[in-house]
Amino acid sequence: MLEENARTEPARLIRVLLADRRRLYCAGLRKVLEETADIQVVDEAYDVFAAQRMAAEMAPDVVLLSALEPLSRLGEAVSDIQSHCPGTAVLLLVRNDERLNLAVLWAAGAAGVVDEAAAPESLVAKIRRADRGELLFTREQLFLAQRQAEEISNRWKDLTHREREILRLITEGRSNAAVSRDLHIAEKTVEHHVSNILAKLGVSTRVEAALWAIKAEVVCL
Repeated sequence: MLEENARTEPARLIRVLLADRRRLYCAGLRKVLEETADIQVVDEAYDVFAAQRMAAEMAPDVVLLSALEPLSRLGEAVSDIQSHCPGTAVLLLVRNDERLNLAVLWAAGAAGVVDEAAAPESLVAKIRRADRGELLFTREQLFLAQRQAEEISNRWKDLTHREREILRLITEGRSNAAVSRDLHIAEKTVEHHVSNILAKLGVSTRVEAALWAIKAEVVCL
């Protein structure tokens, strides 16, 4: 048992929804959490869309959401869960928080992040704190979130309206020729805009530009 609760008054059950596409990992989490007397795993979701739907239906106290989901979906998922279940705390299970756009997650209403390598006792403690309404971002994570937000804002502001349109189309996988047809402009003009976009974002390729836009969540796929 993670904690001995026999000598204390029965605690209110904290209802937890697990959301991770790795079913074996979910099974392991469930086993760990259900060894704790005040936590009940209400269900498991194996993709971010199911997590949003099930959270809306069940209104759990805490959602443990895996950061293995496409990064471009995490902020939207957290925001959706918060809008439908304002009393639900969302914790992100992560391997490396530097891969995440913490600024977006913070703004969307996430309660914090939990390292996948954390000890079971630490995970349980964070679930309890999140259930009490505490925010679990560390000072370092908040500093990183602020830095990310400023960087995204400054780079996005540097792009013209046309460059933003083209970046959105690049992110959708359009070639220069396709962008030219969609926007009714010459392909040479598209190439010029793409060069400006790469320079302003500080990246070298169209793929890197698309990945930046997805991670920053400045475009919707």
